[in-house]
Amino acid sequence: MTPDFGDAPVPLSFSDSVNTIAKITWLFGHYDLRVYISHNGYIDVGRGSFGAALSVSSALKDYSGCVGTVGQFCDFSASSELLAGGEHRNENNVNITFANIKAFQTMIAKHGIHDLNPLSKGPIVIGNAVVVSANAVILGGVHVGNGALIAANALVRTNVEPFSVYGGVPAKKVKDRLSLDRQLVLAKVRWWDFDLVYLGNNLARLQDLAVDTTADHIYRKPTPRIVLKLLNIDKPNQHLEIMGFAEGSQLLKLSDAPAKVQHYVSQIGGRGPYNWVANVWE
Repeated sequence: MTPDFGDAPVPLSFSDSVNTIAKITWLFGHYDLRVYISHNGYIDVGRGSFGAALSVSSALKDYSGCVGTVGQFCDFSASSELLAGGEHRNENNVNITFANIKAFQTMIAKHGIHDLNPLSKGPIVIGNAVVVSANAVILGGVHVGNGALIAANALVRTNVEPFSVYGGVPAKKVKDRLSLDRQLVLAKVRWWDFDLVYLGNNLARLQDLAVDTTADHIYRKPTPRIVLKLLNIDKPNQHLEIMGFAEGSQLLKLSDAPAKVQHYVSQIGGRGPYNWVANVWE
């Protein structure tokens, strides 16, 4: 099939009132991203999962590295939370953090008093095609399998099985979302790994393609992640910085990217004209 979607730049028009988040979603939402949500802490999100970065809360200010990874094409409600920060050390005699006394916070950091700081449970790991419903909270260290659904208001403290529905406080498995046979077929076809143009051209028949094990599907090729620093997301003094791109653990400057990539990424800071491209790495 000859692609008729995404094989050429698509002109976009933004009004002056469109904010940074909307521009990122339009221009970068279909790319793998690394989003710094604190000065040193970041979350890796796959294509179509940018909303997950906006759901991170309580990231430790002094945390350095990855607070979580999210797969491709995940739906996050605007009111859902990934609780990437640490938990209070409730087994200690003193379990408070003195967060509202900055002088104490400075002394705690200076003297390395770790038992008064929250304890990180490790990165959150979320698979592909996951739905996180309104007001759901996922705690640090939790792994969520492909195709799972987290119900509204759930508090997820333990790992979530693939293609399952979890709900409640604390969240427990309610049921399988799909039959075991269909789960196995979806895991084999991996529709979330389809090439974006192929996916876009076949949205009308995606339900059938997702379980078609005989079709000659077109799959994506690995591409670098675009790296953004996005601070003060919900505040007027919002800060956006294009830091470059990442290949594995290596962070490279934007100037090291192909000219086509540099031009595409630079649009976010300009006033147009804007062009949407399905895969600027090709």
